[in-house]
Amino acid sequence: MAKISIEEIEKIFNEKKFDELIEKLLPIVQKVDNNKASDIPLWNVYYIVGQSYRYKEDFKNASWYLKKSVETQKNFSNLKALGIICQKKVNIMKQLNYTQGL
Repeated sequence: MAKISIEEIEKIFNEKKFDELIEKLLPIVQKVDNNKASDIPLWNVYYIVGQSYRYKEDFKNASWYLKKSVETQKNFSNLKALGIICQKKVNIMKQLNYTQGL
């Protein structure tokens, strides 16, 4: 596996190519030994994967990876992102309950 640079990840993220980003980063988080394929800290890899799922509106996977990011290292960015996902999930549940009541 070729090393992945933060610049390459940033470029892909800014281009909103979230599927490509997930494809490149999932092997790193699925097998911690693969973390040597990147200079990006593991908590940040979880964060980037979680954010990619968030922008794809896959909130289940987004919350899982963002929780892993927080468990690995807490900081403002990943806590805020996890909070946003939790709020989106609450809003979806409210909408479902509202539409079922009609």
